[in-house]
Amino acid sequence: MLVSACELRRVFKWCSEDLSATLSETSLAGDAIVARRCFLGQPVDVAEESAVLRIALGAEALGRICQGELTEVLAEDRLCVEKLALLAERYELVDLAESGQAARTSVKLGSVVQDDLVDSVKTQSSESVSN
Repeated sequence: MLVSACELRRVFKWCSEDLSATLSETSLAGDAIVARRCFLGQPVDVAEESAVLRIALGAEALGRICQGELTEVLAEDRLCVEKLALLAERYELVDLAESGQAARTSVKLGSVVQDDLVDSVKTQSSESVSN
């Protein structure tokens, strides 16, 4: 069960992101809800080992409700709650997928930096030979 503010901050972050690329190699690949970006209230500590994630109603949504679009606003909010439920149920899977993607990105960036460093040394060597 997710209870810590640290865990909920991760869920908060994931809710605001399109996770299609992150989860492309998992059983959640192709699930439309993972692509949905949902904006919520930030996690808040309520006790030493417990926190809550708030669902916020923005001014735009309130205005739409006042204009008679309650059904549409509720449908959009339902999708956010469904994404929250998915992330809570599959927290470990999303965590592993995100960690794997970060590691792959780090390796790619590392090789680019290494290639740039090699090119830089070659350029400096060429310049010192020609001087």
